[in-house]
Amino acid sequence: MNTAAHFLTQFVFLVLLQTASAVCFAATTERPDQETRLLLQQTITKANSFKDRFDAEVWLVDMV
Repeated sequence: MNTAAHFLTQFVFLVLLQTASAVCFAATTERPDQETRLLLQQTITKANSFKDRFDAEVWLVDMV
């Protein structure tokens, strides 16, 4: 493989790696805003489809 092709391959790999790490970082640092939190809390208190309130809270939080 010539030097230019090798350099291009490494460059593309590094760009993809950086993009993937940025997406993962954004996904772990994102938090719901106040409006979403209030909506979740209201929905949790109204939920009657689960026998156990804890199950309802876990399911609703997981759906966000």
